[in-house]
Amino acid sequence: MDFDVVEIGEEKEKTTKKEHLFLITMVYSDSSIRVYCFDSVRLEDKYELLLEGTYGASCLTQALTMYLGNEFYLCTAGTDGHIALWPLTAALEQNGITSKLRRKAAQTPDSLAIPIEWSNRRQVHQNSINCVTKVCLSDDEIILVTAGDDSGLAFTRIASFTNPMNNAPQFSTLLIPNAHAAAITAVQYVCPLGSDSKDPTISRHRFATSGPDQRLKFWLLSVDMERSGAGGLQVVKEANVHTSVPDASCVYTFAGMETEGGRIVVAGIGMEVWVAGKGKEEDGMGG
Repeated sequence: MDFDVVEIGEEKEKTTKKEHLFLITMVYSDSSIRVYCFDSVRLEDKYELLLEGTYGASCLTQALTMYLGNEFYLCTAGTDGHIALWPLTAALEQNGITSKLRRKAAQTPDSLAIPIEWSNRRQVHQNSINCVTKVCLSDDEIILVTAGDDSGLAFTRIASFTNPMNNAPQFSTLLIPNAHAAAITAVQYVCPLGSDSKDPTISRHRFATSGPDQRLKFWLLSVDMERSGAGGLQVVKEANVHTSVPDASCVYTFAGMETEGGRIVVAGIGMEVWVAGKGKEEDGMGG
C-alpha cells in the first residue's frame, strides 16, 4: 500500500491559484487504485473520488505520478516485480482537470468514478518491489529507480516518442543484482552532479540505498544523452558504510547534498543523520 500527492491549481478569473486542492493517488494490497481530489478548505465532502482501477491479483506496493511527454501517468509497482504505467490525462479531463493539473470545475455530487487501466508494464525484479524513485532527464525521458526483495537495484529508462505509429513509452532496464546482502527497503534520489567536464553529453546523478543489512550505499548513475536505452547507462558504487539503524525502511535527503555539509536521514527502528563528506552527524565518523 502506498500513496502519492500532487497539488492542483484552480482556474479562477484568468488566474491560477494553488492553495487548497490536492490530487491523492492511493494503491492498496487488494490491487485496487483510487484517485481522489482533496479540498482542504471545504467543510464537508473534502474527498472526491475521481478515478479507480484494478491491477490484477498482485499486491500494489508503490505509487508515483509523473509527466512523460504530453501524458500524466501513474506508475505502480507490486509484489509481482512489475512496474506499470497508467495514463491519467484523458480521465482527469473528464473530471474537469486539465493536462497541466488545473481544475476548471468540481464534480457534481452524483458523479461516478471513471475507470482507468494500465497501458504498459515491464518486469524489472524477480519478486516484490519495495521502493521507487525517479529522476527526469527531459520532458520526454525519465529514469525510474526501483529496489526489491531480490536484493537488486534496477535503473529503468523510460522514453516517450511522438511518432504516431508508435507512441507507447519505451522501457529499457539496467539491473544491478545483489546490490545489498538482503532485501533493499529504501532508495532515494540524492542530487544531480551535472555533466562530466570531459564529456558534456553525460548527465550524472547520485542515489542512496539501505536495508536490513544495515548498510548505507551511494550510487553514481551516468547517462549518455546521445545513446538511447540501457546502453547509455553506467552505474558505479561510490560508498558502502555501516548504519546503526536496524530494519532501515526510509532514506531521506535535504537540499544541499551536492556540496559538503548536506544531510541525509536513515530511518527504521530509530533514526540516524549523516552529513555529506563527514559521516554520521552525532559522532563525526568519516563516511
